Amino acid sequence: MPGGYPGGKGFEGFIETLDKRLFALAQEAKESRSSQHEDFDLIMPIGIFLVLDQANGGDVSADEIVRRFHPLHDESDKAIDFYFLGWQWYKKGDRTKGIRFDLDSFKKCRTTLKKIGVKSFGGSADLILVDVRYRYRIATQDPEGRPTPHGYSEQDFNFPGAVQINLATSREKNKSHQLVTFFSQLSQ
Repeated sequence: MPGGYPGGKGFEGFIETLDKRLFALAQEAKESRSSQHEDFDLIMPIGIFLVLDQANGGDVSADEIVRRFHPLHDESDKAIDFYFLGWQWYKKGDRTKGIRFDLDSFKKCRTTLKKIGVKSFGGSADLILVDVRYRYRIATQDPEGRPTPHGYSEQDFNFPGAVQINLATSREKNKSHQLVTFFSQLSQ
């Protein structure tokens, strides 16, 4: 199911979740091809939420985003996947319980994003819209020479071309529509 994935356990947890999602999408695309054994590339837009909950210095914007995520997902699920960096499921395997904020994981994600080129953070609720190029290669070893009996994959983020939106500032200055309307328009 596309949609909102908490990206807990630091940036590595986000990459692992993203890789599984992109691999599943690539497999769906591959099933429609005549040749099942070939390299393939997939480019997909994703939304990365960097939102602090109120208990850790955030404002109502972050809490509203998390609370309203399911209606947002219903509006956008065919166009874009969203990831909440620094958030984890309350109970693994049970999405009905929702997600919770993990400050240490959030800090790790921000540190990694800074290292790879995302230098600014607007406040308590940012959204980064970025294209991810997913490459899957049929090979017996990866570029470092490690054996890969089922091939290997790579992801490249187009952060220089990303759009970063400070949702808290937009909300404070009344420059944006309600979040549900905003994401509805984004997915059209």
